[in-house]
Amino acid sequence: MARFKKPPAGGKHKVKDGEWAGSIAASYGYFDWFDRVWQREENKALREKRKDPHVLTAGDQLFIPPLELKAEPGSTEQKNRFRLKTAREALRIRLLGADGQPLASEPYELRVEHGGAPDKFEQQNENTDDDGILEESIPLSATKAVLKLKNLGNEIELLIGHLEPLDLSNKKILIKGTQQRLAALGFEPGPIDGIDGPLTQAAVKRFQQFCKDNAGSDSSIIDSGPVDGIVGEKTVAALLKYYGC
Repeated sequence: MARFKKPPAGGKHKVKDGEWAGSIAASYGYFDWFDRVWQREENKALREKRKDPHVLTAGDQLFIPPLELKAEPGSTEQKNRFRLKTAREALRIRLLGADGQPLASEPYELRVEHGGAPDKFEQQNENTDDDGILEESIPLSATKAVLKLKNLGNEIELLIGHLEPLDLSNKKILIKGTQQRLAALGFEPGPIDGIDGPLTQAAVKRFQQFCKDNAGSDSSIIDSGPVDGIVGEKTVAALLKYYGC
């Protein structure tokens, strides 16, 4: 049986690590989260600050409106069946080989950890597409996944909802978000700790040089500014473009 948090009378939810707008809304019973929660006027400031509802950080405040309880008719003295509405989210990942080329038609297995009933995950595809893209429909309550690449013998742990925003106004969050993306892209920034140390700066330089050398060869690669190891506006824009979010 699904267990939801007590519907609020209308108030703020303080975001915890690993939460995003859809998972928070679903925990209060809102599966149509985008229109009924994220697009609320009360969340305008958060939308302007974060842009992407999938990428929030601990301490952000998301307004949850009062839940309107709906009555459904049922007959007495006989069994009635009601179907609980749930929502899904697309998990979309592009896999690249060591040479930077897409892992096309690569067989995989995906295991997803989530909140249980009424959520359910069943893998829909067996291989990546011609562009190396894996796409699956996962429950809003998903928190973690393990991706197994059969032919390569690799297993990759995916922490869903843990990606930090690239927030230029908060250096620790900015650096941690940069480290997360650089690590996923293979630029080896060292520990994901939000510290702008020499390993992270060297990884930023490698990414900036990569953009400088390859800009124009792919629509996802744009100018990242000077090769200086500093995460400024141009480097943030380039990283968002190349990583995808």
